[in-house]
Amino acid sequence: MTAPSMPEMPSITASEIGAPPTWALLQRKLISHMEQAAPVMSLKYADRGGTWYWSDDMDDYYERSGNWCLLYALGGGEHLVVTATVPIISITSTVPKKG
Repeated sequence: MTAPSMPEMPSITASEIGAPPTWALLQRKLISHMEQAAPVMSLKYADRGGTWYWSDDMDDYYERSGNWCLLYALGGGEHLVVTATVPIISITSTVPKKG
């Protein structure tokens, strides 16, 4: 069985180049602030291995750093991937496996 063919991707070419809109500049500024805050939060509220100090529920451990990879995908720095991955691996390795 052969895979279905993919339609050709449309091509978009800018005809005018201008200053970015205000919302885009503000979004970049927000991303910059969030990239700087992630490692600070991790240093303040997690041990060296990446495990968060406190939690109300088990999912809270993952929720604290889970969106940092999404922030990276939106244009944040590459360090966010490591900053997010360390706590996730640490937490997952400490949770007892169900048999």
